Amino acid sequence: MRWIFFSLLFLNAVLLVWGMVFASPAPLASSQSAPFKYSDVETLVLLSESTHTDLANVNDFPESGIASGELDTGSAPPSKDENPLCEMVGPFKDSGQADLFLERLAAIDISAELKELELPAGSRYQIYLNPEGSHKEALRKLTELQSRKIDSYIIPKGELANGISLGMFSHEDLAEQHLKKMRSLGLKPEKKVIERTYWENWVMLAPGEAAKMSSLAWGRVMEGINDIERRQNFCLDVASQDNIH
Repeated sequence: MRWIFFSLLFLNAVLLVWGMVFASPAPLASSQSAPFKYSDVETLVLLSESTHTDLANVNDFPESGIASGELDTGSAPPSKDENPLCEMVGPFKDSGQADLFLERLAAIDISAELKELELPAGSRYQIYLNPEGSHKEALRKLTELQSRKIDSYIIPKGELANGISLGMFSHEDLAEQHLKKMRSLGLKPEKKVIERTYWENWVMLAPGEAAKMSSLAWGRVMEGINDIERRQNFCLDVASQDNIH
């Protein structure tokens, strides 16, 4: 058995000498990074490896790209020309109802104010004779017309003061018929369109305030106040009252 031991020991010595003399040494790990596989793609450069010139070029973004401190969110900012909408509640028959409603809104930190709105009520059509030079002359003309059984009266004030009114009509076709009739009697009447308006009290919430209120909150603030409605319209600080409809 001794000779087997010495034979194995001899073979190990031979293999050790062979490996040291004839085998090629293993390549050492390079401290340089291997070349990038795709030559047409720029390699990543760490800031610690960059020169001062490279660092200066970091901020050279194209004008159409992302500027410093800005981020493209994919949506344009809201235009200043867009008129905001406000929630309106009304009309209130008296100021007491309106004050109660405003108090309820204030209790839940909703900003609102009372607005008195002048709203269109349709047109009326007046048939008239041009003003006389004085009130005395207007009385003389009125006496003449009434003696001919023509219904008329003196216009007391305004731009037509001392003129003679021959009738007021709510429909233009009726006014035209009366105008032709008066002309057939030898008179020279004119027609004037009078725009009628009326006033209503509405409570207008500030822009964005209505979004804070739930259906339950609306029900509570409007509880017990009858004959009022909610509507949206242009806020009065950016739109004229002509937009209220």
